[in-house]
Amino acid sequence: MTRGFDLWATQFDGWRGPAKPEEIDALHEILGESLTLLDVGGGTGRYADPLARLGHHPTIFDRSGPMMWEARKKRLDRLVRGDASRLPMRDGSFDAVLFVEMLHLVPDWVGAVHEMGRVGSDKVVAVIREREPDHRRILLETRAEMGMPTGLLDEGVRALVKMIRPKEVRTAWTTRTKVDLVEPMRRQEVQAGNLGEPRFPDVVQAAIAKVVEAYGSTKVEQVETGKVALWDPASFRSFTPSENVSCSDRSGAGSSTSDRSR
Repeated sequence: MTRGFDLWATQFDGWRGPAKPEEIDALHEILGESLTLLDVGGGTGRYADPLARLGHHPTIFDRSGPMMWEARKKRLDRLVRGDASRLPMRDGSFDAVLFVEMLHLVPDWVGAVHEMGRVGSDKVVAVIREREPDHRRILLETRAEMGMPTGLLDEGVRALVKMIRPKEVRTAWTTRTKVDLVEPMRRQEVQAGNLGEPRFPDVVQAAIAKVVEAYGSTKVEQVETGKVALWDPASFRSFTPSENVSCSDRSGAGSSTSDRSR
């Protein structure tokens, strides 16, 4: 997984574009006086950079050296490389911890949750992006129906919100757009290949057929929402997955897609 991000680090910001100003404003308001910030999976600094400009003091933690080199180009100099399930920081060493759609990329995601709760003294925050209809969720459902592996945490932070109730969820922005779902589905598949993950062209075709059956066309009105969630770090430290989560889901094994938002 890291190799894919290493190879495409210089193009990553072009794929994703900058963080939305509304998300940054919401994060800034929720963080408040929590100034020291660990951005876990922070990559190229898409969120750390604008938050630094607002007076926060972010440290980026990531597995990919080339991704963090892109962050260094933005004059972000607090950079630490390593495994999110074993953070090399003391307990409570940051006012807050930020993560954005990275849990589905961590094999020991439960360990990463515990570690974020351990090093954060005041707050854990995350950005959540939701779509309806969601081409990515349709692809995941289609994979499952075709007997291909898909773990619980393929839904990333959206799955975690169902398991650990946030103290607050704030809607930052909402858009309604006419889209043809064929293109984002194909783009998702291309990006998975670019990042070194398996590609499933047959799944894309089956997912397209499912969209046509449900909506009569691949051209739909898609509602997309950006939210910011806030947790108490203690809830992360004490987190235990439900007994109905399989061992493979607990470890993140079987995750077959990447929708990295950094």
